[in-house]
Amino acid sequence: MGETNRPYFKPGKFAGTLSENIDTFLKNYHRASLINGWSENEKAQYIPIFLKDSALTFYDNVMDTNDNIKWPELENKLRSEFEPIAQTDMLRLMLKKRKQLPDEQTVAYINEIESLCRRIDKNMYMIKISQGEMVRQTSRRHPI
Repeated sequence: MGETNRPYFKPGKFAGTLSENIDTFLKNYHRASLINGWSENEKAQYIPIFLKDSALTFYDNVMDTNDNIKWPELENKLRSEFEPIAQTDMLRLMLKKRKQLPDEQTVAYINEIESLCRRIDKNMYMIKISQGEMVRQTSRRHPI
C-alpha cells in the first residue's frame, strides 16, 4: 500500500525586516516541523529554504563559522539577531496596559493575555484554572 497523503505546511519566508516578527516566524516554523514530521537536524537543515535577504545572509554567515550547529543554538542565534532590543520591555508594557475592550469576548481577552505572558517568558508561572472559571471570574468584574 502507498503512503497516505499527509498535509504539508510551509511556514512562509522570513527576510529579517523591521516589519517582521522573528517570534511569529519561528512559531510557524515549529508548527511546520511538527506537521511535516521534521527532526531537530532537519529543522536546522531546512531553515535556509524559508529565509531570504538579510536573514539568509545572516544564516550563511553563521554556517560559515559553524557548519555543525544544532537547531536550538541556531534558533537562539536567529532570535538574538532579529528580535528587537527592547521587545521584552515592550511586551511587558503591552501586558500592563492591556484592558478588555467593550465588544471583546472574555475568552479572546484571556487568550491574548496568556499569549503575551508566554511571549515575555515561556515559563511564566500561571495559576492553572479552567478557562470556564477564568471567564466566570472575569465576567463578575466586567459584566458582558
